[in-house]
Amino acid sequence: NDIFFQSNNVAYAQFDYADDCFRLIKNVDAGNVTCNGNLNVHSMDTIGDVDMILKQNNEDALELKSDDRIIANKVIQCGGNLKTQEIDTIAPLDMILKVSGGSFLELKTDDRIVANKVIQCGSNLKTQEIDTIAPLDLVLKRDNVSMVELQDGKTVLNTNTECNNVITCEDRKSVV
Repeated sequence: NDIFFQSNNVAYAQFDYADDCFRLIKNVDAGNVTCNGNLNVHSMDTIGDVDMILKQNNEDALELKSDDRIIANKVIQCGGNLKTQEIDTIAPLDMILKVSGGSFLELKTDDRIVANKVIQCGSNLKTQEIDTIAPLDLVLKRDNVSMVELQDGKTVLNTNTECNNVITCEDRKSVV
């Protein structure tokens, strides 16, 4: 036989022996409810337009805010894909993307993007300007072989060069 919990002959909860579960039949407006086993819930809702806070060890773990924000006070781990339209920081701070704990890409507040690993483009890379991050030489490679080097005050071509147009130089020195 099932056990029903009643008040004024109205059932509020039921222990179902066949399904081996405890069911709340009517809405329960209670302060703290303690469950020492599994609590399987079909849905939860707040009473009124207030925040819902999920706690772990009496600390806020996840807050469902009434202003359509979700605040996670713990690390959120996704087993599948994470799909979103926008990612933003909660303060004017740098955003750091990590892989296995190591910094991979940093979006800096001073309008820089710092890549701490090699960037590989599977298509064309279009840019207006390339600059070094320090007064160092810039080396353009193909298949890990230096093709063009911009050294301090000179350009070094490390391959045969074919010109399909006119090259104009102010200083007309030639080396044969």
